[in-house]
Amino acid sequence: MKGTWSEAYAYGSFLLHYLGMAPVCFSITSPDSDCSRQILLNLAGQYKCPQTLEADMLKTPGEIVLADGCTIAKLKLMNHIFSGIENSLPGMGYINVTSKTHLGIRGALFLLEQILNGLTYSY
Repeated sequence: MKGTWSEAYAYGSFLLHYLGMAPVCFSITSPDSDCSRQILLNLAGQYKCPQTLEADMLKTPGEIVLADGCTIAKLKLMNHIFSGIENSLPGMGYINVTSKTHLGIRGALFLLEQILNGLTYSY
């Protein structure tokens, strides 16, 4: 998962609590902006995975990668096998005709759909 402290906490908490998916890496884009730093550290400590905050995203294999399009493309070029879910700009060029969000009930369902299809068709 690549994003800010608050994004990493929100996605990490959702994936852990609702889907039972353990994170392998949190890549923080703005480490100096630490408004949600402590709650993410607490979450990682609670689930015995504090090493995820120091892992290198480019060297850490994961089945699902939530990141911007450039990071997803870079990992694909490095021959990593995973399903990429864009969570920020720049994107990889997919044209969204209808609005899609990762917030609220619709966002949770959209994210769940992307994860399930990603796990099904990424190999």
